[in-house]
Amino acid sequence: MPVARRWTFELDAEFGHRNISAEVEALVKEAGIETGSVTVHLTGSTGAIMGTSISVPVIDGELQLGTWQEILLINLDNRERTREVVAVAVGE
Repeated sequence: MPVARRWTFELDAEFGHRNISAEVEALVKEAGIETGSVTVHLTGSTGAIMGTSISVPVIDGELQLGTWQEILLINLDNRERTREVVAVAVGE
């Protein structure tokens, strides 16, 4: 069964950022997914998760990220912003 979450993060202006990998990993663990994927989406047009969304495979219960790869939330606006991120984990 899919599990969804919504988070809000306060980010500084002009490239304020936050690593949200831990939150996404916790969602995968909570969902109990061994094989599947998680899609993470930023609501809004002046921010990025290297685009406005990313889908990451899950294999053996782990996000398939490279050794130094992170899921990074970035504020591209010229003022501080509260950013909303939604994610859905699916699989079995």
